[in-house]
Amino acid sequence: MVKKSIILMFLEEYTSLSQQWRKINALWYKIFMKFLGETNLTYTEAMVLLATLSLDIPSKSDISKYMRCEPQSITRAINSLVSKELLQRKLDINDKRVVLFDLTKTGHEFSVKTQNFINVNWQKSLGDIDRESLNVFTNQLNEMVLNLEKLVVVNDIDK
Repeated sequence: MVKKSIILMFLEEYTSLSQQWRKINALWYKIFMKFLGETNLTYTEAMVLLATLSLDIPSKSDISKYMRCEPQSITRAINSLVSKELLQRKLDINDKRVVLFDLTKTGHEFSVKTQNFINVNWQKSLGDIDRESLNVFTNQLNEMVLNLEKLVVVNDIDK
């Protein structure tokens, strides 16, 4: 009986956490898409630009790893960004088979503007949460990520 009540308690906490997490994602997406609506870019295109800003002249594989997606899932976004002259292709000087990507001046300006928008709105979303509480929360999220990464490895082995 005690074990069942503990499981129910965790289930209720999980359900609440899951609902709040979905709300945060939905609200953030709504805020970010409103920002992107003024730019004529898709969400994926913006994420490719931000990944390229964070990485040092990456390959498509580097960008996809950073975004945690498959390389083929960003091909359309990359081609669109190149045609919009926000991203440019470069050949790797050490291996001519490898295509690298760099931001154009306009792409860099947009990426910095986007990163600033994210930073400002992230700060607003944190409100008056003190640094200590934020550190505790961050550590808890990091622990969840580590646990999930272990599950991914275990599930990959099971295949």
